Amino acid sequence: MTNVDDLSPGLHALDAMDAGGQAAFWRSCVGQKQPELEALGGLPLDCVMNDVLTRYFDSSCRSVFRVFDQACLSQQEQNTKGMMHKDGLYIALSEFYGMFDTSAEERQNILNGSNEQFERICETVTLPCNQDCFAYAVRRMRMAILLLQFDLDGGIHTSFHKGHIYHMDYDNENMWTPFNYSTTTKQHSYSQKTFTLPVIEEQSPHEDYFEYLFGKRQRSGNVHWAHVHQPDVELILAMGQVWRLPGPELSMLASMEHTQSQVSLYDKTAPPDTKGYSWSSLIIPALCLDKGARESLQRYRTWKLNRRDPKRKHTITAEPPRVHVATTNANLAMMWTHEEASSLLTVSTESSYIGKWNTDTTSHEQSFLNSFLAEVTCAGGGCCADDDVVDNRPDEGKPLLGHDGDLEKGVEVTHGAAKRGLTKPSPLLKKILREECEEDVQNQLATDPTTSTITFEDCFEKVLLSLEQRNSVLRLGNHWDLFMRICANQTFEYLDVLDLYQAAITRLTYLLRGSKTSNKGNLIAKIEQVKLELSNVEMLVKPFAIGVVDKLAEMVEELKGHPRLHHQMKNVQNNARSFLPKCQSLQDSCDTLTVEYDRKGSDKMNNILNILTFITFVITPMQLMTGIYGMNWEHMPELSWIYGYHYFWSLSVVLSIVFALILVCLQRDD
Repeated sequence: MTNVDDLSPGLHALDAMDAGGQAAFWRSCVGQKQPELEALGGLPLDCVMNDVLTRYFDSSCRSVFRVFDQACLSQQEQNTKGMMHKDGLYIALSEFYGMFDTSAEERQNILNGSNEQFERICETVTLPCNQDCFAYAVRRMRMAILLLQFDLDGGIHTSFHKGHIYHMDYDNENMWTPFNYSTTTKQHSYSQKTFTLPVIEEQSPHEDYFEYLFGKRQRSGNVHWAHVHQPDVELILAMGQVWRLPGPELSMLASMEHTQSQVSLYDKTAPPDTKGYSWSSLIIPALCLDKGARESLQRYRTWKLNRRDPKRKHTITAEPPRVHVATTNANLAMMWTHEEASSLLTVSTESSYIGKWNTDTTSHEQSFLNSFLAEVTCAGGGCCADDDVVDNRPDEGKPLLGHDGDLEKGVEVTHGAAKRGLTKPSPLLKKILREECEEDVQNQLATDPTTSTITFEDCFEKVLLSLEQRNSVLRLGNHWDLFMRICANQTFEYLDVLDLYQAAITRLTYLLRGSKTSNKGNLIAKIEQVKLELSNVEMLVKPFAIGVVDKLAEMVEELKGHPRLHHQMKNVQNNARSFLPKCQSLQDSCDTLTVEYDRKGSDKMNNILNILTFITFVITPMQLMTGIYGMNWEHMPELSWIYGYHYFWSLSVVLSIVFALILVCLQRDD
């Protein structure tokens, strides 16, 4: 990124070498690893202090040039203004960056030419050197430290380090970097129509860190997008040297997993970077549905659309489809430059589950005995069945529900109805729905690529589809269009997450209000789980919706001549404004269902007590007479009667009937 015209002949020659040769040279120049950086050697991120990252890895021109100026003021030669001599270079690399020992003995050896590593650097930068030569050397020595001392040279194949680098340079005419275009399609049915959609091909990350860090990058095209997928700290620091990231931004990226949504716009009062690399940054939560949950949501939407159609309502079952709930969360950082550099850098953390479960299993089907007891105990109260739930049968006279024991029989309709909008679940979804998925997976990492949307292609599917097409909005636009499109896509994903929970609530509501459902206590536990997960989702998105969106809107307002940005910003604002009320409404629905279940449970208990009270009241005369004639008196005339036994039963029955009539009259008066 440094203008090669400002480099020394030695750096010119080095820059002409391949990436492996450059990496080998700069690794031979590394003196020592700074003692403070031992905290980065695989320890938790909490051990990394912001001042360490800012001091040793701040790659912005503002920071590097400040060190250059301070070292020049401290050097002995003062007759060449703005040029760094040997002692100034030593001061910068030792006292400011800790790459060489600061002892008096080491200083004397270095200035006398006894240190081969330092002499190699001096020869390459050609002393006295200017700011650009100094910055070029410092950034590459930092990358060499990361490659050598932190074993980053293993690339993506090393078992210790993780992270993938994707890079795309493009304009409307060309994709200047390798890009795998779609070669296959898939069928997608919605609203009685079938669409043919391309399937995103797997993109190729940079497998060789040497090539990306030290290789030549011409930066062809209008937009330069680099994405670092689930990196560790060392890879973030190395990318910071390539893209001239300031120290505060590096600290933010290093601890991104624990960072809430925030936005930081570049300081307009600060001197601008000569190449336009003055960075603004944004962190937002990246909520995603896994593949099974995405298909569940699509099937629910199809069912809901058909049920809302008056012409099709009676051909579609009233029973909502079963739902697989699986939501993951990661943080997504986006950093963008001035229009001159037209670059966007995105970084995503590892995804973890907010929740992963199915709405119901076959264990919720009620047995005959339970159904009979429910009918008896609900007599007169209607506590288990709801008058509002009606089993709408189709007009064809054929039942919708099958008898093949399939788990999805509540959704699968007759063959004719299936042609009119309801599709069968995929083998993947069938397999997921047959699993219990009851284990506690909250905060558990999503690592299965077959079910979880954790790959680069899954996270940016819509963006990649747009980049495939010439004359698309993204190919015609600049890096701000790409930035706003990613923001808008994420906010649409927030609403999809809420729609999935709404689908789960709809299914659970149907089961709770159904008279043939058992184990309703388990369903209530799932309702409480929905509420808890919705609360967690709200906690993640609320800082973005309240504190970040307005600042983004102000930034877009300042960008004149970009009407597409305003359109995307409106989408972001509308989605953010819709999210919080809808999320709160779903939580209120959970509370309502819980209260309703408690009320029905109380009504059921009251009905049972009423039945027991009725029986007790009716048999009171018999109990009274049994008590009287059960006394051991010597003279009881009735015991010697010929028809005494008949007299006892006749009187008991008559009195019981009278008591029953009295109880009925009392209920009518109420």
